[in-house]
Amino acid sequence: MPESLDIADSKAQVTDAPTMDRTIVLNPGTLLVEKDLVARLLPMAERLSVIQTLVGGIATLDVALNDLPQVGKLVAFGNLPRVAKVTFVPASPIIVTVDTPGSFHEGDVVVRLGDHPENAPPAVITSVDDSGTLEFSTAITGLAAGDTLGVVHPASTVATIAGLDITVAHPAQFHVMDVAVRLGSAVETSTPAMVVGKRADGTLALSAGISGLQPESPLGVARAAGIVQSVMGSPGEVTIQVDNDAPFRAKDLVAKITQGGMPSVPVRVKTINTRSLTLSGAISGLVSGDTIGAADFRVRATVLGVADKTVTIADATVFPTGSVVAGINDVFEASLPAVVKNSSGNTLTLDQKIEGLGIGDVIGLCAFPAMVQVQSIPGDRTIDRTIMLRDSGVVHALDVVSAPSWLALVSEATGSSIRLAGAIPSDLGVDAWLAIATVRGVVEAKPGTISNTVVVDQPSRLREGDFLASITGWRQVMAGSSGIALIEAVNGNKITVSPLLDGVMLNDTIGLANVTPLTVITLPLLWLRLKMMPDLRPGDEVLLVGLDRLQGETRSMFVSVWATSNNFVLLALQGAPRAFAFRPEDISASVLFVRGSALGMIEKQDLFVSWLACGDPDPMPKPCAGVDVSDSPCSQVKE
Repeated sequence: MPESLDIADSKAQVTDAPTMDRTIVLNPGTLLVEKDLVARLLPMAERLSVIQTLVGGIATLDVALNDLPQVGKLVAFGNLPRVAKVTFVPASPIIVTVDTPGSFHEGDVVVRLGDHPENAPPAVITSVDDSGTLEFSTAITGLAAGDTLGVVHPASTVATIAGLDITVAHPAQFHVMDVAVRLGSAVETSTPAMVVGKRADGTLALSAGISGLQPESPLGVARAAGIVQSVMGSPGEVTIQVDNDAPFRAKDLVAKITQGGMPSVPVRVKTINTRSLTLSGAISGLVSGDTIGAADFRVRATVLGVADKTVTIADATVFPTGSVVAGINDVFEASLPAVVKNSSGNTLTLDQKIEGLGIGDVIGLCAFPAMVQVQSIPGDRTIDRTIMLRDSGVVHALDVVSAPSWLALVSEATGSSIRLAGAIPSDLGVDAWLAIATVRGVVEAKPGTISNTVVVDQPSRLREGDFLASITGWRQVMAGSSGIALIEAVNGNKITVSPLLDGVMLNDTIGLANVTPLTVITLPLLWLRLKMMPDLRPGDEVLLVGLDRLQGETRSMFVSVWATSNNFVLLALQGAPRAFAFRPEDISASVLFVRGSALGMIEKQDLFVSWLACGDPDPMPKPCAGVDVSDSPCSQVKE
C-alpha cells in the first residue's frame, strides 16, 4: 500500500534590512529550520487586475481579484511597462567648435579619439551652422579643447561575436588601431572599441566589448576629422513635459524607448509636477512625440566591495558589459546610473562612481520597457506553446509577458521564437502585442467595502498602474546553486545562512529552494524535508511526481531512499533523467511498498478486508498474533 510523504513547504517575508553578517530577519511564525536550503522566491500568476486608483491603502481595480477571502491573503504585485509620450523638450544643445568645420555634417556620428576611446560614447551631430559650430545630440564624456574628433564611416556588418573576438562581412575595411563603433539605433548608448589585433582569417580582436553589438549590427570605423577648439553647454538638469506623469516617481530612471531598438542612456527623475518631469540630465536625441519609459530591476546583487568605479559582487556575469546599473532600495528608488565598462568574475568596472554606494547595498540591472508583436503561433497552443515574434532578441527566458490581462512565464527564448511555460491563451492572435511585465513581490490584500476595491497592507510599495494578481505558484529568482544558501542556525524568526543570499532586500520572500538533482559521488540525489518522517529505510522505493513550472511540464520518476536524518531524506534517482526543477509545494511522493506481513498491517491499521475465492476454500485466516514481536512473520515492527 503506498504511503504518502508529507513534504515541507516553508516561506516567509524579510522584515528587516539584511546585513552582511548573513543573518536574515523573517516574519514571526517562520517554519524554516536548520539545514534547509533556501532561496529568494517570486510569485507566479495568470490573471492580473490593474490598480486604477490608490488612495491610502485602498486600491480600486479594473477587475476584481478571484477568491479573495475576508481574512485576506498574499497576492502578487508588479507592473506593466511604465511609459509616456513626450509633449515638450526644451532646447539644450551641446555646442562644439573645431578647426576644420567643413569635415563635419549634420547626422554624422562622432567619437573622441586618442587613448582609451572606449571610455566615451559617441554623439550625433544634430546641426552645423554657417560659422561651422557643431551641435551634438548629447555630450561626449571628457571631451575638451585639443581633443581629436573622429567621424564614423560605415564599414561592414557583424557576423559572429565570441567575447572580444568578432568576425565581420568585410574584414579588409578594418586595421589594427582602428576605432570601431556600432551604428544604428540609439548609437549614443554604445561605446567604441579599438581593434587591437587581426588574425589571418579576418577575426578582429577588440580592446573592450561594444555595448549593444550583435550579429548583423552595422559597424563603422572612426577617421580623424578635426581638433576641438571649445566645448560649450552642459548636460545638466532639464524639465520635459509628458502626456501622463502617473507612471513615474522621483528617483525613477527613465530613457527614450524605440520599438525594437535600444534605449538611450538613462537619467534620473528629480521632481514631478503635473505632466512635467525634471530630469538629472538631457536624454540623448529626445524630441516631442518620443516615448520615455521607467526602468525595472529584475536582476540584482549585493555589493561585497566598492573602490571608486570598481564594484565587487558574487557573480558579475549577470551584468553584461555595456549594460546600465544603479544602486536601489526596497521601493526601487535608484541612484544615478552607471554603465558597465567591464564585467569579469566577481568584478564590475563602471564608467563612473555610484555616489553613496557601500558594502551591503544592492545594485540592480536597468531593464527598460519593451513590447513585441506576434508574427505567428505555429503549433498547438497547449502542447507546443511556441510563439514566433517579429523582433529577435527582445524577450529572454524567465521574462514574464502579458497581453492584455494575463501573465505568462517564458521558459525558452531563441532568436524570435519563445516558448511559454503554460498554454497560450485562446484570445492571443497574430499581430497582437506582448508587453514584458515585472513581478516585484507580494502584499497582503483584503476585500474592500466597495466592489473591485481591496485594502493592501503596504501601499507605499505600489503605485497607480501596477497590477495585483492571485498567486498560482512560486519560482526561484536565481536558477542554479548561485541563488541558494544553507541555513546554519535558527534563532526564533532569525536565520543565519551560508553563503550570503545574494540580492535580498526588505519584504522579499525567502523559502525552500528548488528541488533539483545534487550529484554526490556521481550519484544524482534529491534533498527533501518532510513535515513528519515516516518509517523509511535505505532502498525503499518512492514514486515522485512533480510539476516543473519553468518548463510547464509534469514529470514522474522512480527514486529510492538513500539516507535519512531527522526530517530530511535523500532520494537517489534512477538512471540519468533530464534536467528539472521542482518546487517543494509542487511535488507528491509515495512509498510504493510496505515491508512485513500484509495481515499484520491489516490488523494494525484496523482495515476492512473482503476475501474472495474460487473453488474449495481454504480455512479463513485466523487473527494474526504477535504483531508487536519483531521476529514474528505478522509483525509490522521494524528491527
